[in-house]
This record gives sequence, C-alpha cells and structure tokens, in this order.
Amino acid sequence: MPNMPAAQGFGLAVDVAPGLGGLRAIVGVPNISGTGADVSGNEIAAFYSGGPVNAAASYRDNQLLSGPRVKDYYLAGNVAFGAMKVYVLLGGAQSNEPTRSVDEAYTNIGLGFKLGETDLNLQYGMAKDKAAAASANTSTLMAVSVFHPLAKNIHAYAQFGSLRNDANVSRQPYIGSGSMPTAPAGTTVSGAIVGMRYVF
Repeated sequence: MPNMPAAQGFGLAVDVAPGLGGLRAIVGVPNISGTGADVSGNEIAAFYSGGPVNAAASYRDNQLLSGPRVKDYYLAGNVAFGAMKVYVLLGGAQSNEPTRSVDEAYTNIGLGFKLGETDLNLQYGMAKDKAAAASANTSTLMAVSVFHPLAKNIHAYAQFGSLRNDANVSRQPYIGSGSMPTAPAGTTVSGAIVGMRYVF
C-alpha cells in the first residue's frame, strides 16, 4: 500500500481518528512539497488500517514548472479472510505533457494466499485509454508470485508476468523490482524472475 503522496517532499500528516484503528490524512502543501520540477504539491491522501481491513485513497493535481499539468488518483484496499487476502486498486491518470499525453483508467485485482510458510499471490490488471475516440487501447496484465522462507532472514521467490497490448497501445510491464522493454502495440510480452532475498 502506498504510504505518502507522490511528491516525496514536505507534507503534513494528521491522525484523524486514532480510536478507529488508525485513520491518517496526508496533505501536500503547495509550493513546498514538490521537487525541483514540480513545485505545486497539490496532493491529499488518506489511509485506514483496522483489523482485517486496510484502505487508502489519494488525489494529486500538480502544475509542472515546464508547463504541463499532471493529475492522478487511486482508491485501494485489501481485506483478509483467514489465510486469504483480496486486493483491489482503482485509479486513473491525466497529463498533457507534449511527449506523454495521458488520460487513462486502471484496475488491479489480486489474491494472496498463505500456504503454510509459503505466500502465493495472483494478480490481474488492466489499463485503458479514456479518450472518446480511442479504441483497441487496453493493456492486460496477469502475474503470479511465490515467496518461501529458507531461513530466518532468507526468502526465495519466483515471479512471472505477462502483458498483452491491444492494437493501438504500447505499455511497459514491471516484473519484480525492475521493468521490461516496452511491449509493441498489438503484442504480448512475458517475463520471469527467480531469486533470493536477505532481510537484515
């Protein structure tokens, strides 16, 4: 779950209602919280954690120094049902940057299972251009990942993902912590990663 607005600079966090199990609000302050190329910092986010439920919402509307305007939002949450968790994320992004004009909506749905000491995660994602004249512009992602502890601080993991682009769209998939080359329009690209992680 994200834990702060997109501008990783100055902000204000407020415990709105600690008695409800942890409701927090974060506000990006205009002309302070943005980076050198993004000075407006108009962001607000709220996060809730209580029992088996976690939820987050964020909205950003920033005017870049270079001229373009960038807006994005998301609503995300997960609910635990015993050894299973259900994850949902809905969001969108708009930008009028000359080299990256964007107006799209995206959906991400995931299932997480605890199988003994092994964590199994399944993911389905979709991104679609919202432009009225756009067609055949959806990208669909499916992924699976497995994590298993080998020792107290050592975990083995394996991840696989496949991204399919419609005929009029070209998007880039991310597998693990890195990105793969952008998949050309009308094609499918797949990738896998296997490794071990040491937690200090």
